[in-house]
Amino acid sequence: PYRRQRQMCIRDSKPARQPATLRVGVYYSPLFTFRTDLMEVTIERLKNAMPEYAFQVVPLTEFDLTVAAVKHEVDLFVVTSGLYTYLETSGATALAVRKSPQSQDPGKAMGAVFIARADDARITSTSDLRSKRVAALSPQSFAGWIVALGEISNITQYPKNYFGKAYFKDKSGMPIVEAVLNKEVDFGILRTCEFESLVARGLVAPNTIKVVGKKHEDTFACLRSTDLYPDLIFAAQASLSPDIKRRLSAALLSMPMSESGYGWTVGANLSETRHLVERLGYSPTVSTTGSSVMIDRYKYALLIGVLLLLAAVLMIGFGIWRGEADTVLALSLIHI
Repeated sequence: PYRRQRQMCIRDSKPARQPATLRVGVYYSPLFTFRTDLMEVTIERLKNAMPEYAFQVVPLTEFDLTVAAVKHEVDLFVVTSGLYTYLETSGATALAVRKSPQSQDPGKAMGAVFIARADDARITSTSDLRSKRVAALSPQSFAGWIVALGEISNITQYPKNYFGKAYFKDKSGMPIVEAVLNKEVDFGILRTCEFESLVARGLVAPNTIKVVGKKHEDTFACLRSTDLYPDLIFAAQASLSPDIKRRLSAALLSMPMSESGYGWTVGANLSETRHLVERLGYSPTVSTTGSSVMIDRYKYALLIGVLLLLAAVLMIGFGIWRGEADTVLALSLIHI
């Protein structure tokens, strides 16, 4: 009896079960007000709808968010449609798509814009970007690089080799604009609506920058040089139970629009995004260094160079062998 009583006391003294923590990976760009426009009210909504869970927001760089999602270091994540189509192959589930006031259609709400100095007469159209130096966010960025290459693929079969030397800044917005204005590069690639945000904040004078290859759009409020793709996607790992995903999706979709006009809506058509990702071989988990970018750009020239070098070595070797053979033959004739 004493042992049973002691065991009961031990069981009763155990701490209460702590609520599960759901880690939410998010990329916060210094330029955008995504945190205050939508993410903070979203987390509060989820906490109220699912009080038994703790929600921990994990701010990450765009590349680190990709790695964290792949390695299951976060349970939930807000990513571009391009990154989501890459992650869905491992079972990720889309819960909702962001709806922004800049676009009437959340399925056509994110793209890229080419910018150049307003006084640069060399660049007036997208075709003028051939062999020009470019500043961009990173080679893993969907909206900041891959979408731009998709536009260039309308001109050439080899879009990855179209531009000149690429300078990746790891930060979008002002670093790219400054590189253009300071003539470090010939043009830059921004994500849609970044240019308008910089101008609205007084960081860029609108008469110093021009948009190259501007497309006309009736349903999208920002300038663009490329096709548009779905907005950010709130997604969940395959490891989360169907019930949790259902409750999360219901909480997101029932949210009222924020004061800034942002909200969540049902999933968008991702067929064009998938096609672009497959066509360009998008691999966002590969951290491309400057040297490997140059190798990729000049890989065919390098291959030809190696083949020519090999041919030269073989010819020299054959010449030496032939010379030795002629010497042996001459010596034999002398002896005869």
